[in-house]
Amino acid sequence: MREVRILIKWRNSLRKLCKIAFSSSDASLYLFPYATQGKYHYGRKTMPAQQGSLTFDFTEDVFQEQTPKLSIHEKGQVHVYVGTEKAGPLFIPPLATLKGQHIASVSPDAFESLPIFTEKLRDKGSDVDHIIPALDDAINGRLAIYVNGHNPTFAASNCRLTFTLRRSTISRPLYLGMKPIGQPQIGVDIQKGVTIIAGWNPLQSTIEAFDFLYIRGE
Repeated sequence: MREVRILIKWRNSLRKLCKIAFSSSDASLYLFPYATQGKYHYGRKTMPAQQGSLTFDFTEDVFQEQTPKLSIHEKGQVHVYVGTEKAGPLFIPPLATLKGQHIASVSPDAFESLPIFTEKLRDKGSDVDHIIPALDDAINGRLAIYVNGHNPTFAASNCRLTFTLRRSTISRPLYLGMKPIGQPQIGVDIQKGVTIIAGWNPLQSTIEAFDFLYIRGE
């Protein structure tokens, strides 16, 4: 498998959340957000110690009308690429050493902020679509991504979607788990975007400050 488009089925429509692509040469993965207007910001931020959420002005960071790529490499390097420009890198443990930790999240402001999917569904071959159903009265939800280099178990139980990567660069298969998690809408203004974050060290204590990379699509 080369890439998977993640779609949300909500109120009789399909909405595009993100695309997940896989390297054929090693166990790296790449995340791309979908944006209604094709406008993107990206950069690096710091989560203060003992703080569970962060509000920041993404318009202060780099703006692009070309879709950025958030790369999580097998050896632990994480960066955002768009053209020849880059944010990062940050470094996490090599993916094969992790044991089910959370490494990335994709969070729309609300389901209504996601672009509507109008293309033909793909269910065969190396490029496929995966549909996640949402209740009509649900407002929002995020997709959490986990990695385990030892066995197919993850910090979150009941992952909806799992992948097994076998590559010549790793001695054991690498397992990826993806779980949709309900959450309230983000912010109180008009909901219009989606945010991907990654790059924190999943083995670091949550009471310490940490850096992360993000892509914001609108």
